[in-house]
Amino acid sequence: MRFPGAEAAELARRERVAGLRARLVALQNQRDAARAAFRDLTDRRAAPADRAEALHRQADLYDETAGLCDQLSELEPGEPADVHSTRAEVIRAGAASDGEYAGLLAPQHTPASAL
Repeated sequence: MRFPGAEAAELARRERVAGLRARLVALQNQRDAARAAFRDLTDRRAAPADRAEALHRQADLYDETAGLCDQLSELEPGEPADVHSTRAEVIRAGAASDGEYAGLLAPQHTPASAL
């Protein structure tokens, strides 16, 4: 026996999962484009600040992707939740790495007037 509203709740959960998965595909495409843009800037020996900006863009996309993986881990219990949680951790590590590298490329300089 199913509880009243259980079917509607399950349908809503499935629709939410489908929406999140569609957003993940879109983000993957954006991340691919961001990586290609960074590679192009690197190949052209673009200014460090420009490359840092591209890395920050990548990191933002990774952070958003990790958040979606967290949401999926809540919506899909059991083994899929573990996979989504692990994926979120790995993606966040990539975002942190991109952010650290961006900081090395374009460190904050203290203006001469502040000295």
